[in-house]
Amino acid sequence: NVNVTSTNIATPPTIQASNITFSNVASTSMTVGWTNGNGANRIAKINTSNSFTNPTDGSDPTANSVYSGSGEQVVYNGNSNSVSVTGLSANTTYWFRVYEYNGTGTGTKYLTTTATNNPNSQTTSAGSSPTLSVSTLTAFGNQCINGIYGPNSFTITGTNLTTVDITIGALSGFTYSTNSGGNYSSSLTLSQSGGSYSQTIYVKFSPTEVKSYDGNIVVGGGGASSVNCAASGSGVSNPPTVTTPTSANVT
Repeated sequence: NVNVTSTNIATPPTIQASNITFSNVASTSMTVGWTNGNGANRIAKINTSNSFTNPTDGSDPTANSVYSGSGEQVVYNGNSNSVSVTGLSANTTYWFRVYEYNGTGTGTKYLTTTATNNPNSQTTSAGSSPTLSVSTLTAFGNQCINGIYGPNSFTITGTNLTTVDITIGALSGFTYSTNSGGNYSSSLTLSQSGGSYSQTIYVKFSPTEVKSYDGNIVVGGGGASSVNCAASGSGVSNPPTVTTPTSANVT
């Protein structure tokens, strides 16, 4: 007797997914939809160019709808007709291609032909521009030279920032810190993760000459235009020492 094992071998689909469309397009995400072909399942790929490697029969890739930022990536694997893709960059064109397949695991068979609007592309929205703003720094007024005064403070606020460092530029007579009791320096470079940002900057005034030290502390970075925080203070001479004579008893 001869035992014969029967194996069901999948055949490739004959109608490819078509008409890739886009909705809910934002600066970092979009929803991608399509008309299904006649496969039991399908994968969707993303790339920043119209360049895709056809899937290999016998493969069943894991999908991740959060884009890694570069290159070709499978963002969907299933039997539905849409996927929400995130992790995108603003004002960037992305290409998508969908492949129908039958079978599972090592028994998959793909249809690798193109179809109407498959592949197709969409550009993300520009998004809001990065912005920086600063609050008012209280004036130091007239202060005797060779002293250290303050700290006074101001707050930096940022929105839609890139990950470029925030910088606080030097202004003669003033030093800065992110901690009221910390070390003070003539300029600061602050790392930040992008998006929204808020940081209080503490300022000390140290006049060494009799003059006005009025000027602007320039704050920049995060992809935004630089802004000015007005700083004001003047150095004055040390006050005269007043000697009060002691009285003497008169007899």
